[in-house]
Amino acid sequence: MAKIIEKEINGVQRTCYPLNGGQKFLYYTCLAYTDRQESLDLGISMQFEGQMDFDALKRAVKKAYERNECSRIRLTVHNEGERREVLQYISDDEPEEPEIVDLSDKTPEEARSVLDKWTQVVFDLFDKPLIFIKLLKLPNNRSGYYMNVYHLLMDAYSSQMFMYDILDLYLAETRGLPEPKPMRSYTEALKKEMEYLASPKAAEDIAYFKNEVDTTDPLFADYLRPSRLIECREKENNPKLRSAAVYGLVSDGEVFKNVWTVEETERLIEFTKKYHLTVPCALMTGVRCALSTLNNRQDNLSFRLMLNCRASLLEKRSGGNVINYVNARHIIPETTTFKDTVDIYGRWQKQMFKHAKANYLYTIGFQREKDKTPQTFPLHTYEPLGFSYWPPMEHKMPEDVKKGMELVMCSTRASQQNLYITNYHRPKDGALEIGMEYKVDENPLEDLKVFYKIMKGSIMMGIENPDITLGEIFDKFEKR
Repeated sequence: MAKIIEKEINGVQRTCYPLNGGQKFLYYTCLAYTDRQESLDLGISMQFEGQMDFDALKRAVKKAYERNECSRIRLTVHNEGERREVLQYISDDEPEEPEIVDLSDKTPEEARSVLDKWTQVVFDLFDKPLIFIKLLKLPNNRSGYYMNVYHLLMDAYSSQMFMYDILDLYLAETRGLPEPKPMRSYTEALKKEMEYLASPKAAEDIAYFKNEVDTTDPLFADYLRPSRLIECREKENNPKLRSAAVYGLVSDGEVFKNVWTVEETERLIEFTKKYHLTVPCALMTGVRCALSTLNNRQDNLSFRLMLNCRASLLEKRSGGNVINYVNARHIIPETTTFKDTVDIYGRWQKQMFKHAKANYLYTIGFQREKDKTPQTFPLHTYEPLGFSYWPPMEHKMPEDVKKGMELVMCSTRASQQNLYITNYHRPKDGALEIGMEYKVDENPLEDLKVFYKIMKGSIMMGIENPDITLGEIFDKFEKR
């Protein structure tokens, strides 16, 4: 059972905590699938029109480090007998003061390339800072700041929250705006997680996902042509095989990015509001329509959904990494309408969220036990892709700041998942951006363009005619 221990580290007594579920999943799967540690770097930049006061910005960064315990997480190795365990503690020492980097003489594309290279560093993992920040002078009279943080310290939500905390502290000093509300304790959130893991609720949640595995039998529905399932059936001489051996080691990755117009995004949001649905479930329905269309109208399929497991104020304001994954497995007949399909995903999400703290590693273990597939690379999976949605952060700021603001997600150029779809909204106007991170060695770009065309087209058809059936959507794309 996980426990808190006291340990002397570099001459200082530290209180060390076990990794939480999300951290364990990332750390141990990274060890299993790659020797490219940089695949867990998380690079993000906030950029603005005009020149920032870098002295004030340095003070804002210092305050943000003080306020956010998760930014000062250190990892350490604890040996107890033959057991080796990775633990975490909060350091009193802040990371180094951010340096100012002048990129103003470069093109925007060259500046972006520099940020991507910063997102491909290999951190010294144990008992050292796992975060650094740089202040930026950018082309076209713009400026901002950049952060690279090891993914075990922050996830997408908490990294944005930390970056906004820096901005709020900066605006409080330079514009006289109110100081942001205090953050909550990361270590208190860890203690709550440990209480949960020792409770009957944890066992109940694990049992829920075991039942999901035991009672579902989806078909691997590929976005590539020809389907890798067909290749696996031939290779393994098993015409009834339903999973494909495609989940392998990390390789070079790129991102295929698409941006919706503000008008298209607003139409999507209005549709979901009118029928009391959600944007992510509408996007998931688009993913499903694309996979079904490309796989002979398959009605029994699955993909991996990333969850932000934050319900309480403590969880929302303490930062850290609390992501988890679940498999969105459904049999949905093609006679089902687009609107009803979105609703099916929504009702499933509400039920599943009640159990969402159960570590995804349990689901992986249950599936391996059920299938008895070889545990050699590449591994078998039923899920061809991963999906995540970041809801827009409601954040008050002066209009002139918001108007020129850009949130830049930087690339590690290393992909763990074969395809990972990230959906988020631009801060300045709310337009939807869809980034599809893919493995370069699979050469999937042309197939991804077709996949994305069907995904977006299906959603637009559903917005215009909520009662259109999935089969009618498939018909329209099969005729093209």
